Amino acid sequence: MTTSNNKIREGLFNVDVSDRLDFHAASFVKAPITLRYVSSKTSVIGPALCHGIVDLLDHVTKRFNEYQEDDTTTFGNEHHLYHSCQYTFNVKEDNIQFAELTNNDDKINIEISSLAPTIFYQLREDIGISNEKFRESFSEYNLKDFTNTGRSGSLMYKTNDQLFILKTLLDYEARLLLQILSGYHLRFRQHSTILNRYVGLYSLRIQTSSSNIIIYVAITVNAFTPSLKINEIFDLKGSKIRRKITGYLSTEKFYKLKDMNFTELYPDGIRIPTNIYQKLKIIIANDAKALR
Repeated sequence: MTTSNNKIREGLFNVDVSDRLDFHAASFVKAPITLRYVSSKTSVIGPALCHGIVDLLDHVTKRFNEYQEDDTTTFGNEHHLYHSCQYTFNVKEDNIQFAELTNNDDKINIEISSLAPTIFYQLREDIGISNEKFRESFSEYNLKDFTNTGRSGSLMYKTNDQLFILKTLLDYEARLLLQILSGYHLRFRQHSTILNRYVGLYSLRIQTSSSNIIIYVAITVNAFTPSLKINEIFDLKGSKIRRKITGYLSTEKFYKLKDMNFTELYPDGIRIPTNIYQKLKIIIANDAKALR
């Protein structure tokens, strides 16, 4: 059984990545430990995150008389802001196998935080995703996990309607995303872009009697909508080093192809109309400049 503390807290999140090398290294050290807590298909993480997303959505659209002036309403703090709520799960009732990850605690407390909620709310509105549409995708309170073909080891999930993809991030990556969020938002408003459409960033703090684990999860719009028939998927990095799937290309491997597979399968490239090619070339070049 899941119980919720209905009180929603607000605060400011530290997005400082000034000590980049040390912080980046620490993220990689902690990653295997944190991912162990969400790797099980029977984990309570998915339902907990869905509950948090749904419960926190309307908090960004409070009425004028519900606002209280403090540090969270100061200009420039929008990408530092977080909204959070807490949930308690009965491990034995909700998920027996999860007890192995919690040292057999009877209960597990999970704090869900929506990071930079006002900016992501505006981002969703700008690309035509209302709170109601976003809520519908998470209202079943479970997610579909699927294989991440990349080397990052991150865990990936889809909503049941396949409209959104969720991916775990390192601490460093989450803070970096928040640090560039204002410019990222501005780019979507003022430029044509094919950058991934991030529509949410959440943290999960899992508290048991012996551990305190923090997991970051980014939500993006799924570019591969259910109506599309997908024959091949290429993970392109712009490199030739270890960028090839070898051996017999089975059906499964056609969803994990890399740079050198692309050049072998399409030595002359893919033919597209000239006007689309010219527009796409400009957009990609501009996106690359923005990311430098």
